[in-house]
Amino acid sequence: MNVFRLFSRLGAEQISATSSGEVPLEQIVCAGVRGTADVGVLATRSGDGKVDILLWHYHDDDVPGPTAEVNVVLNGLTPEHPSKARVWRVDNQHGDAFTAWRAMGSPVNPTRSQIDALIRAAQITSELMQIKRRPHGGLSLDSRLPPHGVELIELDGRRH
Repeated sequence: MNVFRLFSRLGAEQISATSSGEVPLEQIVCAGVRGTADVGVLATRSGDGKVDILLWHYHDDDVPGPTAEVNVVLNGLTPEHPSKARVWRVDNQHGDAFTAWRAMGSPVNPTRSQIDALIRAAQITSELMQIKRRPHGGLSLDSRLPPHGVELIELDGRRH
């Protein structure tokens, strides 16, 4: 459900974004995502200048795997974009009641305190993320995306 909440924050206009770790769509349709993870990106822009970058680290099987080291390079932004962004994460440590439920022993009838803990575990919150200015123009940011993680990075383009 929280990934759909991230989708709802995306802007109306899709803008160009590519990932060197993305599995081609034809391969996903024919064989799924097995053997290697799909580390993909989607970017949008809003009418007020906000840029949103959605990143994911997906594999069909629910198996442990390495964290994806992601470096996002941003070109073509206006100078008013800030040096910080907000990031919303959904993974086994952020916004994930299922992992918390399994850690409780998967209770069929959770107690009131367990239900409260699951509600807290399901909440998503944003954090500040540092953006670096590149020496020859543009911006970049680094992220560590765990397997089955999704994050939305929001760059506010409005003047402050």
